[in-house]
Amino acid sequence: MIHKHTEIIKAWADGAEIESRTLCTHAGNSNQWHETTNPAWNNNNLDFRIKPETKPDYITFLTFTKNGWSEAPISCYVRNSERALKLTHDGETGKLKSTEVL
Repeated sequence: MIHKHTEIIKAWADGAEIESRTLCTHAGNSNQWHETTNPAWNNNNLDFRIKPETKPDYITFLTFTKNGWSEAPISCYVRNSERALKLTHDGETGKLKSTEVL
């Protein structure tokens, strides 16, 4: 019989980072994933996964031109504008993290 986590165990043996979470929902468990360095593969109360790669933050530029405000993913438009903002967005959520006046 093949272990239910065979592929994850192989990835872990090859150096992948592993996360686990408790399957039980009692005692206020939030069912969140947590990094684990020593997975207990035989624990039926745990679920495992390969840690997902985080998405990097991304930057866009907001410039004011004769046509009004415009957002662009590249900075080439900033040179032609008297007013510009550099916007840094969270790569995971897309939410605005910071703004810089240029």
